[in-house]
Amino acid sequence: MKINLIYFGKASQSAAREEETYLKRVRAWCPLEVVELKPSKLNDRQSGLAQEAKRYRTKFPDEPPLIILDEQGKCQSSVEFASQLSNWMQMGKPQFNFLVGSAYGVHPELKKQAIFKLSLSPMTLTHDHA
Repeated sequence: MKINLIYFGKASQSAAREEETYLKRVRAWCPLEVVELKPSKLNDRQSGLAQEAKRYRTKFPDEPPLIILDEQGKCQSSVEFASQLSNWMQMGKPQFNFLVGSAYGVHPELKKQAIFKLSLSPMTLTHDHA
């Protein structure tokens, strides 16, 4: 099973160093690719979300199972999350997408498509800290 970690924008240099530590740990367990998508520059939130959803769907037309990182998602302990990952692996899908929304959030249609919404914290975090 391959995991794609997708977010809109680019990580800062300091966050990229921290990110690499965790990526090495995950990659020892399964293939992982970080995908940076261009965030919308539109001033209108709804139009921006629609543009970003289109960019996501263009990049992933085969629509692998989607997990959204969302402050309104379910908080889980590390043990619970590991169990959830194991369940997903047993679905037999070749890849899963974990999506971090932009400053606009995530388009409602992508939220409907998600098989799970995961919260790392009830607080809204910057991309560098999510």
